[in-house]
Amino acid sequence: RRRHTRLQGDWSSDVCSSDLDKSGTLTKNQMTVREFYTMEQVFNDKPTNFKSLHTASLLHEGVLYNCSARIELDDQGRQVPAGNVTEQGLIRFLMDLGVPCQRILKDKPDHILHLIPFNSSRKRAATCIRHPENPRLIRAFCKGAPEIVLQYVNKMFDRNGQVVFIDESKKEEIKKKIVADTFACKAYRTLLIAYADYTEEEYLRLKAQHNNFEKEADRESLEKNLTLIGIYALQDPLRDEVVRSVRICHNAGINVRMVTGDNIDTAKAIALEAGIVTKEQINRKYTCMDGKTFREACGGLKKIDTESGLLKEEIVDQKVFREIAANL
Repeated sequence: RRRHTRLQGDWSSDVCSSDLDKSGTLTKNQMTVREFYTMEQVFNDKPTNFKSLHTASLLHEGVLYNCSARIELDDQGRQVPAGNVTEQGLIRFLMDLGVPCQRILKDKPDHILHLIPFNSSRKRAATCIRHPENPRLIRAFCKGAPEIVLQYVNKMFDRNGQVVFIDESKKEEIKKKIVADTFACKAYRTLLIAYADYTEEEYLRLKAQHNNFEKEADRESLEKNLTLIGIYALQDPLRDEVVRSVRICHNAGINVRMVTGDNIDTAKAIALEAGIVTKEQINRKYTCMDGKTFREACGGLKKIDTESGLLKEEIVDQKVFREIAANL
């Protein structure tokens, strides 16, 4: 699907590319793992010592047990990932490292206890399994936006592979130095993988305390006190014609706006790479904003009763809204 919407009124010279279409419109829709972070280190591409890493098993389990993608045979009989594009990139990366992805995915249904699918409000997905190598071990995996999943993390692996407790300052360091300054600045999309282990007794006690895990909100209790496994950094390259097309639009007096669900730093890097904004523009007030900042700056919406009985919503601070619209 591709939609380019021409807006009327004061914005009639603007073109918006919505996030629903950015993957495959601005970008090639070909996610590839470029780097990953684990045990307080950043690894490039496919390290030859991957299988010797203390977190190697968790790095692949956290992807394969907590995904909706699958492996199919292509026209030439080769095994290829299919389904969610981001998960395809992760699985392709693991296959290249020699992880038996097909076998694990094939056997996965036998081990799944609970699923909490990804959605735009949670910004994370979770799966709870009975571990295939130890039936009395219950393991919950969580993956999603680092700034979201880190809220539920209180431990990580240090450089020696030992699990250590972390505080809020360490989480802020990871978000700043790793997610923003190492990955997002290169236009990489990031996914944090974390887990929590429960004995059979702990799991049954938690289940009894939370309504037998009947509802999604009950199952979310499994996502507490997580241990950070790692952060994957994936790249979806720009389509070959994007930079030229954006330049043509700009030369024609058309202001191109990109709307995306990506991390703000990743979004800035992609916009810069595509030529949507310049280095001089990118840090100006209102050039790049996330939804929360935008809503707070405009004061949100106020509800107004009309004579017809219909409820009308109006932006609280119209002056700031007009200022943002002129600069965004």
